[in-house]
Amino acid sequence: MLDFQRMDVYLTTRQLNRTLSSILKRLKGRGDWVDQARRAGASVALNLAEASGRYLPGEKATYYRYSKGSTFECMAVLDLLVDDGLLTEGEIRPAGELCERIAAMLVKLILNQESRGVEEGRTRTRLTRKNPKK
Repeated sequence: MLDFQRMDVYLTTRQLNRTLSSILKRLKGRGDWVDQARRAGASVALNLAEASGRYLPGEKATYYRYSKGSTFECMAVLDLLVDDGLLTEGEIRPAGELCERIAAMLVKLILNQESRGVEEGRTRTRLTRKNPKK
């Protein structure tokens, strides 16, 4: 099992994708929105996997941001389906709650990686700075 497969945010993302699949199976005649929601859900998971393969904190944070954006996109598509009268607020609530959880976890991961990047940059600067007084 790879590192990202053990992450709570990844496991929750898989749960979101199963929930989206269940919701979207009921829709007829809006293949465009169904496809968009499925691609956005897949993008959340795929960007988490991509982040896990990166070593630099700034790179990891970038992919976590992409994942967060895709999480928001999932929710927006569901909102639009409600606006079109194809789903109800009650039907999308479980997915919305998962999106909120995922977004909160991603914000923490992003902030953690950004703080690591700052610390890493300070360490590099200290190690490479030449002392002009010598």
